[in-house]
Amino acid sequence: MKKIYLKFTIAAVVMQLLLWAVFCLYDYEIDEGRIRIHYILRYIVDFLLLFALPAVPAVLYLLKEKLFSTGERIKDTAIHCIIWTAVSALISLPLWDAVNYDHWFIHQRRIMFNGMEYLIFAITSAAGFVLLTPIAMGIRHFVRKKRGA
Repeated sequence: MKKIYLKFTIAAVVMQLLLWAVFCLYDYEIDEGRIRIHYILRYIVDFLLLFALPAVPAVLYLLKEKLFSTGERIKDTAIHCIIWTAVSALISLPLWDAVNYDHWFIHQRRIMFNGMEYLIFAITSAAGFVLLTPIAMGIRHFVRKKRGA
């Protein structure tokens, strides 16, 4: 494994742990009743956490792409997406399993679908990077090509 890919793997693990820490802290504070916000505002914040927070690694990757590049952009991006998916699965699935079987430190109320946000976040945290990075790179390439022409 090249050093570049090892460096990206370490960055992916750190980023996944940070994403999960933010998500779990928010869920804990909401479930314990420490954050009291209007229910419409809560749905907006929930939506942002579930779908916008997983976009952060893709944006950071695009800004710092040269740190993880060997010069072969398509190959690097494909390998980085595979690494990101593997790291996401290795971190997200045990966490969701702990929530699902009530072994998680954040007690889930026994109402229908409570705890499902962990599964949704696991999926969006993996898919956010894998879907957004190649799309944004394609758009960036298209815009640069148009400007140059």
